[in-house]
Amino acid sequence: MSMIWACENIANSGADLFEPYIKIFEEMLDDVDEKYVKKEIPEIFRVIGKYSPELVKQSLEKLKGKLNDKNKVMRIHINGAIKAIEKNL
Repeated sequence: MSMIWACENIANSGADLFEPYIKIFEEMLDDVDEKYVKKEIPEIFRVIGKYSPELVKQSLEKLKGKLNDKNKVMRIHINGAIKAIEKNL
């Protein structure tokens, strides 16, 4: 979770730095860690989507596929990520 938060902070001023890692973040959406990773990973998509939405445009399908996840916090964060990406495209 700390790594995700650090990435979010960096992405606030350098979202483009994460272009090579978008697929890794997408894979983390399927992480088994319900308590930390799954709840927080959608936030990196929100931050990148705010500043460089074209980098995560291809992630929209994967994010939308997780809207029915059993983890409520994840669903809330995914909604925020989708809105940020779509608003800034």
